Amino acid sequence: MRFKRILFFLIITVFACSPDHEEWIIKANQALKLENSEQALQYMQKAYESTLENNLFMTDRDQVNYLVRVSANKNWVLLVNLENNPRKNILQIIELKNKDTWEAEIPVNIRDGIISPDGVFAMFKKSRTDSLEDLCNYIVWSRESDEFHKIELDFDCSHAPAISDEGFIYYMKNGKIGWFDVLKKENVYPAYEEQPIRPTSPAFGSFYFSANKVPFLIYGAMGKYKLYNLDKKRLKALSHAASTSRVYFMGNNPGVIIGGAGQRKFVFYDANIPKKILHTLPVRKWQDAAFISKEMYYFIENDKRLKLLKKNKVIDLPFWAEQIDTGLNNELIFISPIGTALSINENTKVEELSDKIFQLGWDLETSK
Repeated sequence: MRFKRILFFLIITVFACSPDHEEWIIKANQALKLENSEQALQYMQKAYESTLENNLFMTDRDQVNYLVRVSANKNWVLLVNLENNPRKNILQIIELKNKDTWEAEIPVNIRDGIISPDGVFAMFKKSRTDSLEDLCNYIVWSRESDEFHKIELDFDCSHAPAISDEGFIYYMKNGKIGWFDVLKKENVYPAYEEQPIRPTSPAFGSFYFSANKVPFLIYGAMGKYKLYNLDKKRLKALSHAASTSRVYFMGNNPGVIIGGAGQRKFVFYDANIPKKILHTLPVRKWQDAAFISKEMYYFIENDKRLKLLKKNKVIDLPFWAEQIDTGLNNELIFISPIGTALSINENTKVEELSDKIFQLGWDLETSK
């Protein structure tokens, strides 16, 4: 009965639409007749985005992106899209302040990517074609030289490296921190006299940079992780035992989730003073979150609908999102489920027709 009601509204909506999005709504209608709600939802998302204003799009409307990363200083955006005929991966680096764009073809197939704090380097995890699944290899692109650098060193895939604006890859091996200089091809291991406390279980480590280029490491195992400040070649333990290995930032200060089931909370720490708590926030069942302040942040849950928490009030926004991060001037940058790169702020509004189509799509989403 729910599908029939949605189908009726889709038919009515077609006659109210311009030709640009009429085609997608007709296709959604046909998919619903075949009881293919997943396909119908994709068509409705295309219909919805075809009605949005041009200033919300970061690239061409028809460009399909599968990766977005924002630099720690919030001024540079890394996008990766897949082109066909011939098949190739294209990276784009967008400077938000001056609206400049750099593009390059990535010469290998990749699985993931990161960007340095001020967008000087982009680093990509290569897809492996051999049996060494526990080892990862990377390729690095330099914005200044517009060249790719092959890394003649494999990294443990259970750890996530980061790259500085000077071209140093921070990585872990056997519980110790190393540096690899991309430009000089020099490896420094171990790079620190002190080392993080190594758990007895197989450990996971992940490196991050703050907006002011301070490196951080979160390291541990089985729901017990510690956050370290790595500035000035010293390890400074900042956090209590974190429950997950994800680090978020509010300005230059890192935040982690601590506590067990039913007692979890989100804690932001002073970046320099061990265990000094700045903010404590309730934990929500989010897939991802992007923080502006303790009173304002965006998040998405399993349904992929974008939400804004502002002064303890949750606002449902008319957007689907999969990867989110904040950019300059508190704007939110994200990729939609159909691969569109968008940028909005807390004051962004959509036209009445756009909102109507979104609500029809949302009815499909929630009726699955």
